[in-house]
Amino acid sequence: MSPESVSTSPNIRRTSAESGHSISAPTNPVRFRPKSIISRGSIIIAITLAIIFFASLALRLVPLIDAQPIDRAIDPWIQLKVTEHIVENGYGAFFDWYDAYTWMPFGRDIGGSTYVGVPFTSAFFYFVANGLGIPVSVTYVSILMPALLGALTTIAAFFLGREISNNSVGLLSALFMGFMPAFLQRTIAGFYDNECIGVFAIV
Repeated sequence: MSPESVSTSPNIRRTSAESGHSISAPTNPVRFRPKSIISRGSIIIAITLAIIFFASLALRLVPLIDAQPIDRAIDPWIQLKVTEHIVENGYGAFFDWYDAYTWMPFGRDIGGSTYVGVPFTSAFFYFVANGLGIPVSVTYVSILMPALLGALTTIAAFFLGREISNNSVGLLSALFMGFMPAFLQRTIAGFYDNECIGVFAIV
C-alpha cells in the first residue's frame, strides 16, 4: 500500500504524512429534500370538489332569490307539520302522536305511518342552530335543509366513486350528482321531503 495516499471510497480521501494520517470530510455530501405531505394533485382534487359543492349549493338556493321562501308541494308541508310537533313536544312525542285532523274522518297514526328521517334530522339541525345562538325557525330549516343535503351528497358521491375506482371517477360522480336534473328537482330549496335525506344516506 502506498504511503502517499489511499482512496477508500468516492467520498472520503485519506492522506498520510510523517506525523500520521488524517481523514477529510465527504467531498459530495448527500442532501435530502423533505417530501411534501400534501401533493399538488390532492390540492387540485380538493379545490375541484369544493367548486362542485358550492356550485351545487348555489344552484339549489336560486329559488330563494326571486321567490317567496316556502315549502314546495304538499308532502313538504306534512313533513313541516311533523317537524314542528317534534320541536314543540320532543322526539318521544312523535311515536305516540295520533293526528285526528289528518285523513279525516279517521285520523292518522303519525308514528306508525311517517318516515323519521326528514323530521328527525331537521329537528336536530334546529336544536343545534339555536343552541349555538343562531335564531332560526323550523320553517327556514326545512327550506334550507334539502339544498344543503343535496350539495353534501356530491361529496359522498366523490368518496364512493373513489372507493370503487379512482379520484377521476369520484369527481365525475360528484359532478353528476350535483347537476343531475332529477336529483336537483328533489333537493331544491323548499322541497322538504324524503329524497333530500334518503339519497344522501344511501350514498
